[in-house]
Amino acid sequence: MQSSDEHEAALAQIEARSLQQLTRIERKLDVPHGYYTSLRDVGSDWEFAIKLLVVLEAALGAVIAAHAQNAVLAEHCARLGLEGRAGKLNLAVDLGILTPTERAAFQALAYVRNTFAHHVRNIERTLEEFAFSLQDFQRTKLVKEALQVPKEIEEKVKFLWTDPASVSLTFRKLLWTGGSMLLEGLAEQDRKAEVEAERRRRLESGAIWTLGDMFRTGGFGMPTLLTSETGVAPIGPRPRGGLLGDWEPPKPQ
Repeated sequence: MQSSDEHEAALAQIEARSLQQLTRIERKLDVPHGYYTSLRDVGSDWEFAIKLLVVLEAALGAVIAAHAQNAVLAEHCARLGLEGRAGKLNLAVDLGILTPTERAAFQALAYVRNTFAHHVRNIERTLEEFAFSLQDFQRTKLVKEALQVPKEIEEKVKFLWTDPASVSLTFRKLLWTGGSMLLEGLAEQDRKAEVEAERRRRLESGAIWTLGDMFRTGGFGMPTLLTSETGVAPIGPRPRGGLLGDWEPPKPQ
């Protein structure tokens, strides 16, 4: 069984890989820098369970909107619920924004919010108490899904859900780490959407003609506009060579 120091070191290693992406998401959501990190230790457990899902759902919605590349569609998606057949989670999987494993992690964290934080009687209750109120199989499933634990390493990290000391010390941190892993993936998907948006802007601005110009000029110089583009036949010989050698399109019969 791992010591608490080894346990903390294992969590710190996971967190370090995720923290570098949090700034991007915080900037996208227009929240203060370091806000998500502060959730790990600041506020009651009840507040944490609510705010965690608020940030995650807002980030998911923002990334879906970035992929939609359409203001009307993005507005419609924003009105969708998180779960259900027509919810944001299934839509995100269909769009390739989330994997099925990430969807299960979202659902695990939403379960904590719905089961723990939606009941006023739990305002003064701790997540440690909530964790021990679950049956062993429920706690095992929750932690494994929230942390997206691969089957091949389950034996190495099963202390996270079987060791009472580990559960007592770190259950809130486990949930926070699960959330940060999701945000890391969403940050990468947001970067991809940004690259695609820039590609579209370049195409729409006329950069798409650059390749055509290279074909028509041999890669250098000013392009010669074709009759189909100007309505007037060009004066002088057509440029030849370049990427297509001496190829010319067949003349109409």
